[in-house]
Amino acid sequence: MTTGSGWETVYVFVSSTFNDMHGERDYLVKEVFPELRDWCEERKLRLVDIDLRWGVSEADATHNQRVVEVCLQIKSS
Repeated sequence: MTTGSGWETVYVFVSSTFNDMHGERDYLVKEVFPELRDWCEERKLRLVDIDLRWGVSEADATHNQRVVEVCLQIKSS
């Protein structure tokens, strides 16, 4: 997505079950994404990382099936 400032936005979605990949997600958030964000900024790219578990209740995940909607609302606030 290109903005009026000439920068482009790159979205990275991370998804898995609620029972696995905890260590991998932490590593991405603490180590990989900050370095990748710096790399992107040097190239006029805005990195937006979205973890599809942020703020998602069990009801949203299993019954309401609103995972993506909930995550996008939380990330944009």
